[in-house]
Amino acid sequence: MLRLTIPLKRALNVLPRTERTQACRYSTLNAFWCHGQAGLAAIQHPRACLIKEGRRTFSTRSNVESSGTSTAEQGHNTTRTVSTLDPSKLTPNDYQDFSGLCQPNIRIATATRGKCERLQLVYDKDQYRYYPFPPSARGFLYFHRPPGTPALTSQIRFRLVPEPDPALFDEGKDLVTSDGIPWGVLLPAVLVRTTFHRLAELVLREGHISPEEEAEIRSIVGDRTAIDTGTELLWNITDPFYLHFRRKYCWMRVRHRGKIETIGFRTKQTMSSGTALVRFEVVWREAPVTVLKAKGPPPPPSPRVAIRILKFTAPPEGADVGKQREGELLCVVDETGTATTAVSLRQPTFPEACWEELLERYPLHPSRVYPCIPRGYVGRWPVGVE
Repeated sequence: MLRLTIPLKRALNVLPRTERTQACRYSTLNAFWCHGQAGLAAIQHPRACLIKEGRRTFSTRSNVESSGTSTAEQGHNTTRTVSTLDPSKLTPNDYQDFSGLCQPNIRIATATRGKCERLQLVYDKDQYRYYPFPPSARGFLYFHRPPGTPALTSQIRFRLVPEPDPALFDEGKDLVTSDGIPWGVLLPAVLVRTTFHRLAELVLREGHISPEEEAEIRSIVGDRTAIDTGTELLWNITDPFYLHFRRKYCWMRVRHRGKIETIGFRTKQTMSSGTALVRFEVVWREAPVTVLKAKGPPPPPSPRVAIRILKFTAPPEGADVGKQREGELLCVVDETGTATTAVSLRQPTFPEACWEELLERYPLHPSRVYPCIPRGYVGRWPVGVE
């Protein structure tokens, strides 16, 4: 039934308005008559039904693939237990097998008895379906916080290990998404979302963050219970972040004056594939040529924000290959596929404090002065030499 709903809607859109209304009434009654409430729901809410159907499809596929005779395969679809997030305290019982699953269930072994919220992990999703964990998703969940970094940007990550042996933890690598980005559950999401209540208890019980750090995170995030587990969250506007070129808009959250601010911008006419680790930089744009030729002293360069490509985590594909290069500014690509001018963002895109931090990090210097290009762009290469 679900395979017929989307083509049916597309076919109805071609009909005139009167005939379309009659056809919709007929299709709704026919769906209810043939398939009951499920068929009616598929007509009225096709997107939600596709997501539910995707869960059942991947769950069934995982059941079939894991129906072997070995002990590991027999326990593939059971609820998994996590006793610790400390790599030094891991046991073979903490070994997890998420391969082929869309939303594996886990429980916290040290949680108090009684009503326990269901805890599910998601590898990746879009507006239509959930995507399963890759076949190599076997290993240990652990708390990830590099030394010297703020607790706000900490994550629960998954270390890939071929066997249930904690001694192999240091030899493994972290699970990454299809974009080459380390998979993880952001700590603010763990603390504020009710579905991660038991996981938050374990984080606090093991002392991965202090009570003061917990209070700071809760005061910054507030009641954002809808914060996504994989949201790009920056402690400082100068920190590197991941840019997905297949998306029309880039959204991120940054700490600003004790709270979270959302920043969004478009990256049109750059690329449509690949993912890169980038950062914001201030470039200083020369005055237009007409102003420079006028009598009197020339005006000082004006600051604009550009994007520096540090490293590709997922390389561009097809016609996008070679358009952008690591170490250079993100450029606008014309109709011929040639990178011409650098992408520059205006000051109103950023909160005032973030703008001040960028100016302090990248002050005026000859190596940061770029030629003026019409329509607010800046040249690809700086005017001065460092």
